[in-house]
Amino acid sequence: KSKMPEGSLKSFVLLLVLLSNILYIISMKECINEPWISPADTLYGLYELMPMTFFVAGMILSIAFVVNLYYLKDAKLMGVILVFLIIYLYLTPAIVYDVPRFKTVYRHVGYAEFIHRYHYIDPANNGIIHHYHCWPHAWIVGNYIFSLMGYKYHLFVIDIFPTIYELAILPVLYGIINRISK
Repeated sequence: KSKMPEGSLKSFVLLLVLLSNILYIISMKECINEPWISPADTLYGLYELMPMTFFVAGMILSIAFVVNLYYLKDAKLMGVILVFLIIYLYLTPAIVYDVPRFKTVYRHVGYAEFIHRYHYIDPANNGIIHHYHCWPHAWIVGNYIFSLMGYKYHLFVIDIFPTIYELAILPVLYGIINRISK
């Protein structure tokens, strides 16, 4: 148990989260002002591109997470911290890099583009893409998203998909954390 009153400890954690977000926004502003860069142009990925404020923001958010986990055990505050942690970890590469950094992104865009272009799937295909045609739901949804956004934005949608996916899983994590913290 902490020697600080719970109200001031919660205020302290909220202040840490606020400070972390301010530093994150400052670091993103610094990166956006730089010319766009490809992941192939770097040896160490985001480590060599990001300013120190990005790493300090992540450290402060981690401290807020640990303080909340051990002293407050506030599940709602934990959910808020996790949302920001997901944004820091998954959305940052989509913002900093001008192209998606994983080659699987291009493969997935290709399957959604196939459905968009030819308007069918081929479950009889026995090639390497057989499982993509047998389980086409994600690609049909991808095709629908491409149609809604205009076809030219498909790489950005696929690039931010990990962030959207992790945020969609967050209610399950919230339930688990809520259960553990009681």
